Amino acid sequence: QFFTRMIPAALYRIRWWSVAVCGVCLLLMALAGVWTGTHPDVMDQMMPPAEQLDYVHEAFESYYSEYPNASFTALVWTNNARIAAICIASGLSAIYPAYVLFTNSVDLGLVAAVMHHHDADWLFYSLILPHGLLELTCIFVAGAAGLRLFWAWLVPGVRTRAQSLAQEGRSMIVVVVALTIGLFISGLLEGFVTPSQADPWVKIGLGAIACVGFWFTTFVVGRRAVALGTDPGLNDEEARNLVAAIG
Repeated sequence: QFFTRMIPAALYRIRWWSVAVCGVCLLLMALAGVWTGTHPDVMDQMMPPAEQLDYVHEAFESYYSEYPNASFTALVWTNNARIAAICIASGLSAIYPAYVLFTNSVDLGLVAAVMHHHDADWLFYSLILPHGLLELTCIFVAGAAGLRLFWAWLVPGVRTRAQSLAQEGRSMIVVVVALTIGLFISGLLEGFVTPSQADPWVKIGLGAIACVGFWFTTFVVGRRAVALGTDPGLNDEEARNLVAAIG
């Protein structure tokens, strides 16, 4: 039940926070990319032209084959899972989650601008999308969970702040587990699929399926779990009292 009900319910509870954060981050990416792409002098200040050429023609692609597949999978998984967990754990201040969301969005927009400037758009998207669709989704959801924890402290509603943080904190622990699983899948994609010689559309299709599966779990499976009364934010005693009060 933890995997079939608790995890989907926890993701469902923050679904609109996740959608909002994803939208804002994608907008930041687009703005950073357009701004950098239309200001070549800014691009050259951030990355000298010689480094741009090396990055586009060598470093960007070779990054995905620098290590053995299994080692690379473990490396990116543990690193991303650590970032996601810290995003949620430090959510009470809202500073670190906002920082991670902002820097990741802007950096990716800048990289896209550099690749576009050198007519390497297809190389960029064919290597980013297979794993990046799910990986970025998980990072954005981690940021959303951290900000939701901050909001639970700031606006507890009818609950005390301690009750609000306790309930939301328990739910966010489940979100951490969910994102760790999601990032493990994206790590497998990044370690084995992205650097493979498979057709780029096949690789992108696999990444899209994984991403759709995440959102399906969040909205469809999560809604069913919540409809059955699953609340990962309640401990056993609170759940029994809640059922008794409703009955």
